[in-house]
Amino acid sequence: MSNNKNFWPFLLGTAVGAGITWLFASKDGKETLNNLKKKAEEMKDEVNDWLENRNMTKSDNSDNKTS
Repeated sequence: MSNNKNFWPFLLGTAVGAGITWLFASKDGKETLNNLKKKAEEMKDEVNDWLENRNMTKSDNSDNKTS
């Protein structure tokens, strides 16, 4: 229950911080959105690569155990 009480102020602080950052950003809004989209795609690719490598490692380990 205490974690739930701490969650809302954290969420509110995050939203306020993001809003302030957005207002004072030195780049144009469209440029910022494009940069965010590009970074999100890069992160998605990295996570997919990590998951793929992790799954390959698990399958290699399971193959070794059955052999």
